Amino acid sequence: MVPEYGSSDDQWSKLAALDYDFNNNNWITVGTGDPLAYMANWATDTSYCAYSNPEYDELYKELQSEMDPEKRKDIIFQMQQILIDDAAVLVDGYYNSSMIYNNAKVGSAHIHTADYYWLSTEIVPAE
Repeated sequence: MVPEYGSSDDQWSKLAALDYDFNNNNWITVGTGDPLAYMANWATDTSYCAYSNPEYDELYKELQSEMDPEKRKDIIFQMQQILIDDAAVLVDGYYNSSMIYNNAKVGSAHIHTADYYWLSTEIVPAE
């Protein structure tokens, strides 16, 4: 098998068409701070990859209506563990990232490791 490379759009199209043996892809969720839309990919009725697990589906339904941040975090951890246990996903690493800025011109800059958008009200001009 020869690896095929393409854009993220190409990869998601292959997932939707079930045209893959192994698909390496990612999705940035930091922009909204909530992985609900990402986790939907493995719910039976919204799946890009023909995965189905009733326990996962129940947790996904619970996540859709749960507003408490700590409870949401617990549900997401459970969902992630199911995906790992079922070998539906393989976590192969996390990005290392750095941000360099001039203290004289920029104050309070901080970058999250998965956030390349730099959307933040915390980055302000230096005083």
